[in-house]
Parts: sequence; structure tokens; C-alpha cells
Amino acid sequence: MSSGKKVNLNSITDLRNYLEEQLPTVFGHFGYEQSFTLIDIKLALGCVTVAIAGFLFWLDKNYSFNDTYYVILGAVALYFVVSCILLYFTSGPGYKNNKYVGKKKQDTISVYGWTTKYDPIYHVKVVLNGNEQSSTSKEIPFTRLYDAFGYFNQEAAVNEFRELVEKKSQ
Repeated sequence: MSSGKKVNLNSITDLRNYLEEQLPTVFGHFGYEQSFTLIDIKLALGCVTVAIAGFLFWLDKNYSFNDTYYVILGAVALYFVVSCILLYFTSGPGYKNNKYVGKKKQDTISVYGWTTKYDPIYHVKVVLNGNEQSSTSKEIPFTRLYDAFGYFNQEAAVNEFRELVEKKSQ
């Protein structure tokens, strides 16, 4: 059964992005509820960097540089530290390519997904309860997930991911 909006079949980026938007629905079929903790952390860190930049702008407009030199130095250092923490949560080990985190009772599932340039295959890795050693990976061609007109086939996606979830829960 096709659902949703029509996606450009010639754009790997569009295919990947729409699939990743549908991951909460797909994993909802297995009883997982999306956890927004990682997203909230990254959003809060981003807001803090914007607030620091806004503070520095306000400081620059209202006071002379010589009067606020040490305040500016401290704010720039704080901006650097917060940006490094944000970089870690975006690209660090265990966080890079993290597209979905779901919780079901005591289980936590993390889904990592990526594509390579000019290759219409979605590479996916599923990690249960943070145990990287027993992760399961799979390559899913987009032709299995979208029909010939560019509509997402939710049943096919559920079936493709069912294999990974069942392997992880055993």
C-alpha cells in the first residue's frame, strides 16, 4: 500500500530523507515509541550557541571593546566549548548517522542510516540497548520501499525492518 507524498525517484537525497521521516511510523508497528532526548540535547546546545552569539552582538553594540575584553574572551571560550559538545553529539562515535531512537519498555533501539553518492541503496544498522557488538546491518534498495510512481510503500518498509528488529530481539 502506497502512502504519503510523491518523492522524486531520481534524487537519492529525497528518497533517504522521506524514508527517515517515516522511521517513527515504521518502528511504531513494532511497539517502539520515538525518544527525543538526543534531538532535544542538540537543539538546546544550538540555542545556547545562538544566545551566546546574540549576547556578544549586544555587548559589541552597547559597550566598547576595551571595557568588555575579558567578558568577550570568556563568551567566545564558552561558545567554543558548547560548539565542541554539539559537534560530539552530531558526529561523535555512537551518534553519527543516528536517525531514530525508540523505546519499548526496558529496550532502546537505535537506527543508523546513510547512503553513498549515486548509489540508490539505504544502508541501515540497528543497535539494541547500546550494544554495538551485536548490531545488525542491512542494505535496502530504494526500489523495495517506493513504487514506480515515487510513493512510499509503508508495508514493504515494515517488512524490511522487521527482519532487523526480530534479529535484534532474539
